[in-house]
Amino acid sequence: MAEGKASKKSNRVLTIAVGIAVLTVAVYVGYLNIPRHVSRLCPEIWQAELCEVLYVDKDMESTTASFEGEGLEGLIEKLDGLSLYPLLGGHGRGGSVVLEGDAEWHFYFRINGQTAEQSVTVTNHGQVSVGNRIFEVREADILSLMESILTE
Repeated sequence: MAEGKASKKSNRVLTIAVGIAVLTVAVYVGYLNIPRHVSRLCPEIWQAELCEVLYVDKDMESTTASFEGEGLEGLIEKLDGLSLYPLLGGHGRGGSVVLEGDAEWHFYFRINGQTAEQSVTVTNHGQVSVGNRIFEVREADILSLMESILTE
């Protein structure tokens, strides 16, 4: 009889452990499917007075552009319009971030005359870093969005 109670108790503990594990996985998968936005990850960009954009293509050729005033507001709104989803293991290690892509747009914001601590980088493969956190953009045509930013 004592064995029967112990068996029921261990089955109950096992059931609770499995339930907790399933709930944890469900919460984590839900967390990965909640989109983030640049202004939530880096709210100080709304205080920026200037943004310098460095575009580097697959041949390592680079182009720069500067945005201020209304152009800067439009740029921030377009960046903020991207839905960013966390990537598994999406944290840079030792201060460096490695993204997949052949072309990159680097956004450096100036706030009160100082370069902001966090910059934003977007690649043509839909990966985005904000500071040392890495995300993916699931929108199909990130290239046209990024090119529209630089042609304004």
